[in-house]
Amino acid sequence: MTPSDIIGTFGVSMLLIAFVLNQRRTISEHSRTFLTMNMIGALLCAYSAWLVSFMPFVVLETVWALFAAWGLLRWSPEPIESSGSNMRPEHGVAHTIRRIPANSASDDLSYWNARSIVERIDAALDIRNEYHGTENETEQRLERILTRIERR
Repeated sequence: MTPSDIIGTFGVSMLLIAFVLNQRRTISEHSRTFLTMNMIGALLCAYSAWLVSFMPFVVLETVWALFAAWGLLRWSPEPIESSGSNMRPEHGVAHTIRRIPANSASDDLSYWNARSIVERIDAALDIRNEYHGTENETEQRLERILTRIERR
């Protein structure tokens, strides 16, 4: 293998590993790790292409690295997202975990404590319906159960 092959292999491997980790929801596309892996991988690929004088790929990978660097420069911490198959952003809802110290007052906590149990349940049902992409599923299920009970 030539030096350009070795450098290119490391660069492409880094890009693919970042992609796979993101697809498996191990790392977020907004995380420092993902952006750094993309920037370094793209720079290695660009340098490898430069060594063999393949300019279209040099341009592509340089732009890729610049956007990753731009993402790193404007990076800020984000909420910790839960991983696994229960995260379903295609329905507009992603599970998010916020860590709040036990001794701190939370506006969210005081808001929900001020609501009645009926309002809390309605809000939970709305969130569940948005998560699953359904409407009035609870009422339909309840009707079906009541109908079966009445027929017996």
